Amino acid sequence: MQRSNPEAYFSRPQLYGGFGGFNGETKPFFARSQRQRMNLVSIFLCFLIPWSLFCVIHAVTSFQIHYSRPIFCYSLCGLGLLAVIVSGGFAVASTVNKLRSDQFRQPNWHWFLFLTMLVAWILGIILGGLNFWTNMQPYYNYRNL
Repeated sequence: MQRSNPEAYFSRPQLYGGFGGFNGETKPFFARSQRQRMNLVSIFLCFLIPWSLFCVIHAVTSFQIHYSRPIFCYSLCGLGLLAVIVSGGFAVASTVNKLRSDQFRQPNWHWFLFLTMLVAWILGIILGGLNFWTNMQPYYNYRNL
């Protein structure tokens, strides 16, 4: 059985790799559309603040302050936790505002900042304490003999 038009066979869209069946009015891939605006200051702060919190908490729980003044060390860790809680409060307030009235408000950055600060605080406490108990406390004990 011979086909009279071999191109018609390959232009059927139901075949794998078929050439036909495309609508001529499709939107081009690189067409301009509504751009989503990004706040570069928020992006920068959402990475800088948790990193700074981690560095401070890790340093406080790792070094001399933890050995010589443990109450002051834990007070500074409590202040870090207070900063995390305040950030969580802003995230909840922003979400409530969005649900109430302001549909254009996006609380994504507030939640990202809260979660990264929480992770930074937890990791700072755990890793700083681990560093202190395994490395620094034996050194301070040996130095104070």
